[in-house]
Amino acid sequence: GPVGVVRLVGNAWTLDRLARTVMAPFLADHPSLDLRIITLTPRNPNRGEASLGLWFEVTPRESEFAIKLGEVPYAVYCARGTEPKSLGWVSFHDEDAARPAISGAHKRLRSRDEPVRMTATDAGIMISAVRAGVGKALLPMCLAEEDERLVRLQAGEPEFLRTLHLHAHPDTVESQRIQATIRWLRENFQTVFQPPAA
Repeated sequence: GPVGVVRLVGNAWTLDRLARTVMAPFLADHPSLDLRIITLTPRNPNRGEASLGLWFEVTPRESEFAIKLGEVPYAVYCARGTEPKSLGWVSFHDEDAARPAISGAHKRLRSRDEPVRMTATDAGIMISAVRAGVGKALLPMCLAEEDERLVRLQAGEPEFLRTLHLHAHPDTVESQRIQATIRWLRENFQTVFQPPAA
């Protein structure tokens, strides 16, 4: 069966979400597997190590290839009890993405007279700022919908869909531990990254 270390690299909020929702039963089913969670992109990835990356608009490195996991819905939220029209924006910034689609979505949703008050590289930090009344933000619905301190500005379809990709390396993709981890991520994508049913 799957044995050894699997390095799982990605944005902090996506990895935290996996840890809080579906990681315990996966590791219980694979007692010889060790997930190594890394929330920053290593500048010099170790060759030959069994690694997987969870990224949105980041181009695969070197000989890696990307597998589409699914679409993560986003919507605009503010702190409960605040007046949305008086708030500026908390915006997302991804330094590793060549063309971050979420930046275009922010520009489309924001009026010219609404200032950007804060920019962050992680959705968890953005949620903390929105909760505290810093501004309104385009947030992953799977996180925001379970927070009673936040309120969605507009009901209906998500304002934005962001495609989450799994980056893998051809040298290690056939190993049992990598195959087991890919299967787990695919089977649980809906549970982890879709908003709870109304």
